[in-house]
Amino acid sequence: MYRLIRSETDTANACEILASFLEKGGWDTGEMRLFIEEELLNREEVSTEDAEWLGKVLERLHLTEELSGLGGEEDRFFELITREDNGIEEIVLILCLLGPKLRPEHQKARSLLRALLQCDTPEISTRARYILSRLRDQEFRKRSEETSGTGPSIDRQVLAQELANRFPQAPVELDEWLCWSVELRLASIMNAHQNPEMEAFFTASADLVWQLENHPFMVSNLAKNLPAILARQKRLNSRFLTHWRKALTHREARMRANALEGLLHVLQSPAFEEEYWPYLENALSDPHHRVRSTGLSVAYQIRPLDTLERIEGELTMLNGQEDFKAMRWLLSSTQGFDQNYQEELDRIETQMHKLEPAPWPRRIS
Repeated sequence: MYRLIRSETDTANACEILASFLEKGGWDTGEMRLFIEEELLNREEVSTEDAEWLGKVLERLHLTEELSGLGGEEDRFFELITREDNGIEEIVLILCLLGPKLRPEHQKARSLLRALLQCDTPEISTRARYILSRLRDQEFRKRSEETSGTGPSIDRQVLAQELANRFPQAPVELDEWLCWSVELRLASIMNAHQNPEMEAFFTASADLVWQLENHPFMVSNLAKNLPAILARQKRLNSRFLTHWRKALTHREARMRANALEGLLHVLQSPAFEEEYWPYLENALSDPHHRVRSTGLSVAYQIRPLDTLERIEGELTMLNGQEDFKAMRWLLSSTQGFDQNYQEELDRIETQMHKLEPAPWPRRIS
């Protein structure tokens, strides 16, 4: 790389080559900084524009070196991101490099990120929203593991055999089920549709299972699967739904999205569609992209024509890569779409790339 740049005697062309290598990555920050300082900036003929651009690149390299050496120090993150001389690109770079190192317990940083959500610059607000979402997911997983003492990793064959042993022909008692391991309880609800005895147990005990289960991972899964089981058995009832619907407004996006999948089965019942449709309407304006895209998928399966108009409106309101990815997932995974949005998605993807933060100062032709 350096040999190629050295061989270009025209400094402007050399800077163009350098810009392309900066975008590709794979080079050492310190070596790149020394090369610019000792070779490019020391050339006899360097235009004012090229010198200014190289100066900005050096500033970015210095900042990158500074940030890369940091761990998850919350105070240092706060100090760097609130410096008065920060521009948009500097703030975005700090968010990109230090954001992944933040942890859920960094409350001071989270407060700052929540303030950045109000920023008028999409590059900043979108990145802050993404980091906050990641921290909430980390918090959710941590609570799940602390409650169970183990992670969600399970051996499906072993669990399948254990379930077969525990569910012969006689139904299980609720107090016995509550004493099972989290992994086994999770497998039982996920495989209920394949085992009539299991399905009968959850149908008869749905209300108590929902109220007594307290493991976050399990509750999130029950929010999706219990309404499906009751709907299959034609046993959806107001008593269960009165307790269950709290999941639709839960603080965790994962819980709200899972509950929306359960809401699909509720809305397919004429007895509950009118009462519960407003919950879906609220989900379509949820601040989290996963919840909105899941809501659109559910809405399309209930009222396809109305939802198509909503989707077309959403396509014009995407304000970041996370929104775009969620919309692409929606349009590619929801069965029944007869509209071809590929051309529009390609156009939006081009626009999204323009919104993405430039990791290096752009060359102005």
